Formats: sequence, structure tokens, C-alpha cells
Amino acid sequence: MIKDNDTYSVADYVVIYLLIAVSGIPFFLFGATGIFCSIAIIFVLIIYLLLNSRLVISNRTMSFVGIYLLVFVLIFFIQSLECGFFPTLSFSKYLTQLLMAALALIVIGQNFFKLYIKTIYVLGIISLTIHVLTFIVPPFFDFLINVVVPHIPNQPDDSVQIFHNYHIIIHDFWQRDLFRNSGPFWEPGANAGFTLIALLFNVYVFNQKLSTKVNLLFICVILSTLSTAGYVVLTLILFLNPQYNKNFMLRIFSVIFFFIIASWAFATFDFIGVKVLQQIDNTDVGDAHSSRFASARLDYETFLRHPLGFSMRDYRKGVKADDDFRTNGVFIFLTAAGVIAFFSYFILVYIGMKKTVKFFNPSGNAALISIYFIIILLFLGFSENFFERPLFMAFSMLIPYFNTLKAKRHYVAQVFELNLAEN
Repeated sequence: MIKDNDTYSVADYVVIYLLIAVSGIPFFLFGATGIFCSIAIIFVLIIYLLLNSRLVISNRTMSFVGIYLLVFVLIFFIQSLECGFFPTLSFSKYLTQLLMAALALIVIGQNFFKLYIKTIYVLGIISLTIHVLTFIVPPFFDFLINVVVPHIPNQPDDSVQIFHNYHIIIHDFWQRDLFRNSGPFWEPGANAGFTLIALLFNVYVFNQKLSTKVNLLFICVILSTLSTAGYVVLTLILFLNPQYNKNFMLRIFSVIFFFIIASWAFATFDFIGVKVLQQIDNTDVGDAHSSRFASARLDYETFLRHPLGFSMRDYRKGVKADDDFRTNGVFIFLTAAGVIAFFSYFILVYIGMKKTVKFFNPSGNAALISIYFIIILLFLGFSENFFERPLFMAFSMLIPYFNTLKAKRHYVAQVFELNLAEN
């Protein structure tokens, strides 16, 4: 096991937190406050880069980011020619998200993965503590809702007086009435998704055992979300765990164990069983609200008409009708980005993750782990619209940070020194 002896600056932690925040925390994500936060974060990151004389940006990094953004602009112009209009709203939105992802990676670079794990770990402790306390100490929940919440701006909807619709930035109460833990994110499924990514990094990239306190905390957070997709992906992560290559029985045991937990949740919480059955039954209906399968079908039909990408929001001149609502993240991404950008994204993710695994875990099967990561992203995306978030865009921008021979030699030397110290 490789110990983490690295030290990080306060700026590093702030940057990774903001990247996570603008990708999933309602205060930073939705409404006028969210727009202001996005613009302010980009401005602050640019100022920080200009003033930080110690931060050296390689020509390789600058070239990669420049080409990436140029291709992005080119794809949008191609879409505008095919659709007959320029998608101004989508262009502005995605350009802002891409800039945040690119600037954040330039600041934290190779520290991205460890910082992400550490930050999600802290957020997990906070969310699990608040989630449990609100049930065992009801006055604590009343205090948060009645005293704290009114002072927090950017609530989802002031007209909907439901406790679990409110957030306190570090925690969101959406679906608390169903005993589900949203953590600081917009809903329980999102909390599961962000935490599953951290678990995957810790186990697959850094080769940490599941029995570590960090991974056990991640698993507890995922279980507390009662997310159907979260349970499926957790089972996948455990079953595909590279550490089980020499012990197939552990792989089987992990699947059986979580199948039992999932079956218990399915039988105990009515909304889970009913939800799954309704999702399947409503595949052919025309209302995307009713099923992620129906949403996928509707988006796929749009994709067939506009294979290079299409934005219904822009097409309706900024008015988002109820018929435009979609819930399947993978097909939302396919429809909006188009076939070229869609497959380019996953190719870049594969190459970036392969280089990352080789850098941090030289003995691991980098190609296979990268494929596993893409499979898990697709499963997560089927449930939530993750791919429009800066964090997930950053996964396709990793290539220039894990490619130098000098960095690889430095890491191998660190491993050698740690092994000598342990022996």
C-alpha cells in the first residue's frame, strides 16, 4: 500500500471543492446564484494563475487545452449548420463549464485524484453525520429547517413548503422523508454517483483495500442514499475489483452480500421497488418524467434526426417546455453533443485514465481499469445527468498531466523508498 505523504495548499483544496460544488451542490449549481458562482470562480482561477509565479504551465498542457476548446467551438458551428441556428445558450453554458474544468486541472494537476478522494471523504462524514442526527435528534432537524435554512439563498422553490426541498449548502434535504441521504448534492442518486467515483479511484487507481476506513465510509454513504443505480454500480465496482484477481471467491461473496442488501432495500422501501417496475413499464410512453428508459428513447429519436447534436432548449428560443424534460444522462449527452463529441469524450477519458493508472499504479492493468471506469460512468450516467458537469468534463482533460517520463520515474522512486522503509 502506498502511503499519502503529499502536502497540499489551501488553494488546492479550495479549487477541488469548487470544482465539485459547481458540478453537484445546489447553491453553486442552480439559479442566479449558480450563474454568479460559475463566472466568479472562472475569474478567480484566472487571477490565481496569473499571480502564482510558482505554477509552471507546460506547453503540452496549453496546446492540449487550446486544441480541446478549438474542437469544441468547431463542433458547435457544425451543429449550427446542420440545425439551421446557432445554439447560443448551450454554447455559453458548455464553454463556461469547460473553462472551469480546464482551469481547475491546470491549478491542481496530478493532485486531482487524491484531492478529490479527500474532499469527498470529508463531505461524506458531514453528510452521514447530519443525516443520522436529523433522525435520532428531531430538534436538530427542526433547528436546521427553521433557523438555518431561511438564511441560505438559492433554495429550489420557495413555493414548495416541503422540508426535504431545502439545503444548507453542506447538506441537502431532498428525499429525506424517504430516509435517503442526498449529502450536499442535488439528490441521493447524485450523492451516490460522486461517492462511487471516489471509491473507484481509491480502489482501482490507488489500490487501496476495501477494508480501509475511507472506503468503508464511502460504502456507508452509498448505502444511505438508497439509490438503485448506486447499488448496481457499487456491486459492479466490488465485482470488478482488480484486487480479487487472485481470489475469485471474494468476488462472488461481494456480489452475494450486496445482492442481499439490495433485495432488503427493494422489499423494505416501497418507493424503490415501485420505482424500478414503473421505470420498466413506462418505456414506451411519451412522458420522459415517467421513466429513464422513456427519456432515453425520446432522446434517441431526436439523435437520429440530428446525429451531430441538438439543443431543444435553444430551439424553443429559451423556453423549456415540459416535453423537453429529460432524465437519462447518457442519452442527454448523446443528443446534445452529437455522435462525434460523444465518442471523442470517451476516447479521451480512456486515454487519460490509462495514463493515470500507469502513473499511480504501475503494476495495475491500466487498459482494463480504464474500460471499467467508462462502463461505470455509463451506468451512473443512465441515472443522472452527470456529463454536463465540469467534474465529469475534467475526466476527458487528464492526458497532459500524466505523460512525462520524469514524473513516472519520480513516482517509481517514491514507491521504492516507501517499500524500503516498510521493510
